[in-house]
Amino acid sequence: MKRVLAMVSSFGFVAGGALFGAAAPAQADLPLPEGIYTFMQDGKAIGVWTIYPVCAQTVGDLRNNMELPVGCLVHVGADQYGGVRGGDARQTGGEGHWAFTQTDLQGFTCPDGSKSKVQETYEFESTTWTGTRTTVNTEQCGVQAAMVKVPFQLVFQKPLPIPVQQFPLYCPPDDGLKRCR
Repeated sequence: MKRVLAMVSSFGFVAGGALFGAAAPAQADLPLPEGIYTFMQDGKAIGVWTIYPVCAQTVGDLRNNMELPVGCLVHVGADQYGGVRGGDARQTGGEGHWAFTQTDLQGFTCPDGSKSKVQETYEFESTTWTGTRTTVNTEQCGVQAAMVKVPFQLVFQKPLPIPVQQFPLYCPPDDGLKRCR
């Protein structure tokens, strides 16, 4: 909220501060997910997710650095041993609700032992660290189409080994304007 008010006052809008503050992106209120988490789902081997945010920041009119996240996603890197996948999660359905979908071309085992396609959607809340894994297969190899939803939990292990700079764009002053790098 302080950043929004500073931005509003830098543009000379004094009376609109409260109204403009209400329109701030939801991501400015909640911290973005970041760190190494244990993925736990009944019936599955424990997995590890490495989560780090990637954001596009606003630069304003090139007079001030503005670090309000405009378009953030969180990259979920999954280990190869837990039987879970990773991807780029985007905020959906409200503040702190993240989701991503992956297609595994060899994820469905047919009755004859051959492999076929399955689609998995992972949804999780960064406030409770609980989620749902939805697996969908189409009608294939003599098996009817099906959808299975299973809850999972994420447990924080530790921070990332290398700090993530959520807003990588830096705009130093240069003759009244800023050239961003």
